Amino acid sequence: MAWLLGLGLSLLCLTPAAAVERVWLRYGEIAELHETFESIAPEQRRGLRLRLRLDPSVPVPVGGLRLFVSPTARVEVPIHADHLVVLPRGVHWRQEDPEVLLQAPPGVKVGLVVEVGIDPPAQGSRSYADWMQSVQQAAAGIRKHAGFWALFMPKATGLDLRFAKGDAAVASLEVQGVMRRWQADANGRLIVPLDAELLSSPAPLQLSHAPLLALPHFKTTMTLMPSGESAVK
Repeated sequence: MAWLLGLGLSLLCLTPAAAVERVWLRYGEIAELHETFESIAPEQRRGLRLRLRLDPSVPVPVGGLRLFVSPTARVEVPIHADHLVVLPRGVHWRQEDPEVLLQAPPGVKVGLVVEVGIDPPAQGSRSYADWMQSVQQAAAGIRKHAGFWALFMPKATGLDLRFAKGDAAVASLEVQGVMRRWQADANGRLIVPLDAELLSSPAPLQLSHAPLLALPHFKTTMTLMPSGESAVK
């Protein structure tokens, strides 16, 4: 099954309805995403981790999406916060290449977002330049999954730090006596922009506390859409 690529997110709300089940994709298609990431040289993906997230075309209620793998037996795949999914991996799964089934409200198309998370430092701080090097490496990891569509992908524009909702986290950077400061928004999201003039600076990026998650920041979201989803009306 081919992937289609979509940029951006949709937008309107859908009244919850009884979920319908359909074949979403094959197990091998998701396995290939992991294998592509693992084919990146170890030094280029050190401190990075692959995340796969369901991306419904419209908001759905909690529990409004369910995934199953259906080889000889039916196995439910947990969907975590923010629609994060982790499919079981194993040689037998790869060889059988079972169907991955999706339960979703009628008319809801569901794509897959490939994200590459950046491990925060275990202790101490990281320089701005070091953070942004990881941003660029993580963005390159995502671009590798896009194939031909990488030509149309937006470039990473900064570091996307996620904190708890309502957390007034702060990031600051002092370079040559000039202090720069960024604060998380009401949703706990803090964006530190990528500034080419600062990439050679060893100055530490000071965080008020460790983030829950760090990602490269893009102005739009890249979504891989199973070609079969085009039949969803």
